[in-house]
Amino acid sequence: MQDSTIKVLQSSVAGLKTSNESILGKIDELEAYSRRQCLRIDGLELVPNESNDMVLTNVQNYFVEAEVKIPEVAVDRVHRIGPK
Repeated sequence: MQDSTIKVLQSSVAGLKTSNESILGKIDELEAYSRRQCLRIDGLELVPNESNDMVLTNVQNYFVEAEVKIPEVAVDRVHRIGPK
């Protein structure tokens, strides 16, 4: 009987860990979108299977082509928004 109780408790803890990780991910996402320094750039070409590093490179190239003087250190996070 004690073994079954332990298994039930272990299962409950595992479920709580998964739930907690999901909640923390959502909090991080909300914090990222609530920053006042966010820029939204429309019109960048979508490249299949691109990484965030590739998106960052495309954004930096966009700034250079548009002759916008934004230092590289000013951009700390770049990612696509919306369905893949």
